[in-house]
Amino acid sequence: MFFIKSVRTKALLCALIPIVAVLFAAAIAYFVYEPEANDVTKQRDIELARVLAARLSDGLGRYSQILQSIAAEDDVQSMEPTSLSSALENAQDQFYAFDAGVVVYNSEGTALSSQPLVPERQETDFPVPSKFAEVREMLRPVFSNIFEDEISGENVTLVGVPIVGADGEFKGVLAGMSTIKYSLIGAMYAEVLEFTAGSEGYAYLVDSNGWVIYHRYSLQVGRNLADTEPVMQVTGGETGAVLTKDATGDTVICGFAPVPGTDWGIITQGKWVDVVGPFQNYSNLLLGLLVSGGIISGLLIFFQIGRILRPIRDLTTGAQRITKGDFNYTIVAKTGDEIQTLAQQFNTMADTLKKHTVSLKEEITQRKQAEKKLRKAHDELEVKVAKRTEELSQANIRLKELDKLKSMFIASMSHELRTPLNSIIGFIGIILEGISGKITKNQRKELTMAKNSADHLLVLISDVIDVSKIEAGEIKLGIEEFNLSNIAQEVKNSFKVAAEEKGLELSLEMHEKLVIKSDERRTKQVLINFVSNALKFTDKGKVEMKVAKKDGKVEVSVRDTGIGIKKETMPKLFKQFSRIHVKGAPIKEGTGLGLYLSKKIADLLGGDVSAESEFGKGSLFTFTLPIKYKGVKK
Repeated sequence: MFFIKSVRTKALLCALIPIVAVLFAAAIAYFVYEPEANDVTKQRDIELARVLAARLSDGLGRYSQILQSIAAEDDVQSMEPTSLSSALENAQDQFYAFDAGVVVYNSEGTALSSQPLVPERQETDFPVPSKFAEVREMLRPVFSNIFEDEISGENVTLVGVPIVGADGEFKGVLAGMSTIKYSLIGAMYAEVLEFTAGSEGYAYLVDSNGWVIYHRYSLQVGRNLADTEPVMQVTGGETGAVLTKDATGDTVICGFAPVPGTDWGIITQGKWVDVVGPFQNYSNLLLGLLVSGGIISGLLIFFQIGRILRPIRDLTTGAQRITKGDFNYTIVAKTGDEIQTLAQQFNTMADTLKKHTVSLKEEITQRKQAEKKLRKAHDELEVKVAKRTEELSQANIRLKELDKLKSMFIASMSHELRTPLNSIIGFIGIILEGISGKITKNQRKELTMAKNSADHLLVLISDVIDVSKIEAGEIKLGIEEFNLSNIAQEVKNSFKVAAEEKGLELSLEMHEKLVIKSDERRTKQVLINFVSNALKFTDKGKVEMKVAKKDGKVEVSVRDTGIGIKKETMPKLFKQFSRIHVKGAPIKEGTGLGLYLSKKIADLLGGDVSAESEFGKGSLFTFTLPIKYKGVKK
């Protein structure tokens, strides 16, 4: 502003420039916010769609489980029309959600019986051949798209579960059909899909052809939305979010995700104005306040500077002479106020400047250079801090996303694996109890081994879930008194057959009654891990279990005469996914979680685990617990 001669104008501009700069920065922030809000809101709607899809999958699973329990009954397994009718009639109270009927189809897809009994359904074919083939091939529940029921004439969806014999033979399909407009299953859709996102946010459900299965507005149910952008993407198996237009032309944001276990998709929808509207209102208010404040500040500064500058003009001539280097010029001002004091200071300053001009110029030059370096270092530091802050923020966001995906994966794995394993264990139990007829000794032995294997798989699933819960700090202990000797005896008995098959001697030395207060299930889990590992890595000799009191604690040890563990492997023995190797190859199959989980459980119960081993001669694993639980080990 060197070309401006008026001090008043300069002062006014100096006051207004920061205000204008703030207004400009506010405008930039507004334009930067919208794409950021777009990305953040899309991610929010994607996660919301995924969560709703997972919840809906769980809800649908309850209805398929109802049909699975009926399909496992003896009368249904017989596939005799009279027995089927009796079984369906007895279970009719459980079919409240299947208002279009429940039908049993044989292995060829022909109807044998229905509830309610509708003669027209007899000898009809399975209405969705592709889904029948999927049940037959995969032996798991399926959910169909919308189709027109040829008996009732209503648009319905179908849940089909396989009817599988004890020997694994596919016998047919038990199918439950629900109308999309009247079935009580719609209440479950409403409970899962109703949420609040803005003033008019909602979610709806479509099949893979784009037909609406559920919608907040009932008139939309049964409509085909396959030509809309979010439906086209979700029916293609994609997960994401888009900005699009609704039927009224308003801009909306839609998140979408496939429903696990089905061909269906979830779409969430909310008005974009609900996202950007509040910010726009606040931005307009802020800009108005800044403009008003700038105008008022400018006026006040203008008038105040005019009043202050009047007496200062009298000093202008003297100040100009001094600035030209005439340090001998004396300013005379007799105002009796600060101006007079200022004149005196000018005179003193002139005398001082005369003496120190050269040294002062040099000092000023040095300070400017130092200030320039300091400002540069400050600017570089600010850039580095901002970059690091952004990196940490992004890392935190990714970590949270990974935690959610991990929880969703573990929940899905538990549901997908536990259900068939429990069915297998249940069917084997029925056979072992002789309900389905007598079995030979060899058959009993084979079935017992199969049941033990299934039980072991459930234990592995529980290990993975327990590790996840322990690491997330969500595990709950069941502390109660129990007889540790009985637990050790149960573990020995459970591995008796496995030891005999390998020709190993499995022994147990213990007190008859050794009562402690701890978590019974997890204590047993550690013992099972130790004995299982001992038998796995021992090909000849014996495995010895010992339960005893020692130094006010209880100690359970498992010693084997197996292959042993190399010295270099010992430090990482109880680490996650650690597995024993010989010459670079694993000796036996395993997940690498057993010993890691045993260590974590011991810490939770206030105890400890340890291992001793000599390669080629065997190993000793020891589990120590306090007699009474005193809290988590720090």
